[in-house]
Amino acid sequence: YNKNADITSIVDNFDIWIFPIVNPDGFAFTQTSNRLWRKNRQPNPNARCPGRDLNRNYPYQWVGPGSSSNPCSDTYRGAQPGDGTEIKVHIANMKKIAANKGIAMFVDWHSYGQLFMS
Repeated sequence: YNKNADITSIVDNFDIWIFPIVNPDGFAFTQTSNRLWRKNRQPNPNARCPGRDLNRNYPYQWVGPGSSSNPCSDTYRGAQPGDGTEIKVHIANMKKIAANKGIAMFVDWHSYGQLFMS
């Protein structure tokens, strides 16, 4: 800050919201059981495998490439768009922010792959 004009301008003119963990139960599971787990731990009705990939559970491009309808897949998108509890809360928060100030950019740090998805 104050050393780079672009950074100073961004900090001075934008609110920056950081949600460090949107998947707390999945994150906790990676710390105790399966380091490469990527889904939440929410039970799936009529399926023996828990969780959905929250990055693929957002309504936007819900049935996009790379997602699965199989509850046992690491890329399971959920039974319906936005049906993950965490995604419902995150969308509600983002809608409040958008209604108040607008959103110029959204970045998602994507699990153990360490990929930016925007």
